[in-house]
Amino acid sequence: MPGPPSNPPSSGRTTYTELGSDGRALSPAWKRDQQVVVEARTSASAPVVFELKGTDGRSVAVDGVPYTSGCAARQCVRATLPLWKPRMDAARGALTLVVTARTSTGVPTVFEQALPVTRWKWAYSVFDGASGSDSNRLDSSPGIGANGTVYVTTYYTQVVAVSPSGRALWNSPLQGEGAPIPSVQADGRELLYVRSYAEINGNSGHQLYVYDLASRSLVGQCPSRLNNGLWFDSMVLGTSNGGENAFAVTYGSSGAVLALGPGSSSRSGACAFVQRDVKSSERGNLAYRDNALFFSGPSSRVMSFETNSFLPRSGWPVMSASTSGANGLAFHGDVLVMGEGDASSTSSSGGISTTSTTSPQTAVMRYAGGAVSMPSVGAGGVLFGVDVREGRLVRMPTGGGSATVSKERGLGNNLAPTLGQGGLVYAMQSGVVGVWSAADLSLQWLWSWRGSRLADTVPPVLDCTRDEQGVPIAGRPGVLYASLFNELHALVVDSAGLDADAPWPKQQHDQRNTGNAATPVLRCP
Repeated sequence: MPGPPSNPPSSGRTTYTELGSDGRALSPAWKRDQQVVVEARTSASAPVVFELKGTDGRSVAVDGVPYTSGCAARQCVRATLPLWKPRMDAARGALTLVVTARTSTGVPTVFEQALPVTRWKWAYSVFDGASGSDSNRLDSSPGIGANGTVYVTTYYTQVVAVSPSGRALWNSPLQGEGAPIPSVQADGRELLYVRSYAEINGNSGHQLYVYDLASRSLVGQCPSRLNNGLWFDSMVLGTSNGGENAFAVTYGSSGAVLALGPGSSSRSGACAFVQRDVKSSERGNLAYRDNALFFSGPSSRVMSFETNSFLPRSGWPVMSASTSGANGLAFHGDVLVMGEGDASSTSSSGGISTTSTTSPQTAVMRYAGGAVSMPSVGAGGVLFGVDVREGRLVRMPTGGGSATVSKERGLGNNLAPTLGQGGLVYAMQSGVVGVWSAADLSLQWLWSWRGSRLADTVPPVLDCTRDEQGVPIAGRPGVLYASLFNELHALVVDSAGLDADAPWPKQQHDQRNTGNAATPVLRCP
């Protein structure tokens, strides 16, 4: 029985040694996504039986393969233990190997050995957390690009690309902000759309940027110069007149719709900056479907614009079901799902409401238990959100009915739950990742960040387990990437990626953060 391998030494900004609550290194443990090869030698002639027992006491049978080379016993058997198969309701715990051999008369000899197992894989320090820059932070969901590359943005410093193994690949000094959007073009180029906050010549506001990742060069921005007081809350990827564009809607002193196209390998990206009387709500989450933008506007209105003409769609705006307006948007087919109420107030009324996108009507309240964060939509149209009053998970059918709420409180009220394969829901408290059953919202396990600072509750993203070339490995569990203050953490989870059968499985819809209902959600092999 081999012992757990030693943790690799730190490399650059990447740490592979798990720390305890006291900041000291924990003893080595096997990773949840690894395999362990064990050998049994016995004088018994009956077949040797291998089992791997989970934290719930239930065992998974493991096939043994006889071998003779170097075998000095009557029977030698080798087994490969898949550490991801037994149930493990813990972030770090122990699985148990049980090996049974029987004599010819049936008398058993049983060997048991505990295997320490952890879900934590590595942490990448995006910036120096001890630098004294309390305003800098990782404040948005990472984006997953080609070959599993993880893109993160910091509030003040840079855009960073990290490999699935935690290696730094690329960074830009641009002040990235918000969820980055990777996109592969028809000609094979991979682009990265980001939004950035800047202060230039006394003006301050946001711009959209697009990078060509092969050349690591900036190939477009919108607007070309910074307009004072230009703010927007989110960015989505869609089409305008047949071409790909990143879109944003501004709020502040004046309203506008922005569209940034990628251009070509020989031409810079094109910017459309269209002044409109839109004045999006500062809490306005933006979503895209069928050549139309949807976003929360002022006076409890939900607005929609055509992306080909940038004109309001017929029948819009639609009044929200709550007087406090919509926090965030998601889609279930042609049904628009809205988290309603003032997410900054625990006394605010609100809930989850729906309206049709094809025949606009007054929004219908589906859950009225209090203000709800941005929603996610699971398979079969089951709605998920976070109740702002107590920070509980909320689950209910699209058509209405009784709601289920989690026992746990304190979840972030400014994010959507992330839905993973296998019927699991992922959400965060400050510095804590939690996993619940999607069926009844029963808690499965919690993982706590060992840092000393409170962290923004940024929605995590799920991906497949990948090899060194970034190719998904069939039959393996998944990996969760969580942004916590200044570090990107990778955890092994039992969901092999996002729930590909869910209409809207996470904030900004998919692992690329496109906010586009038509973007395929990666299905892990």
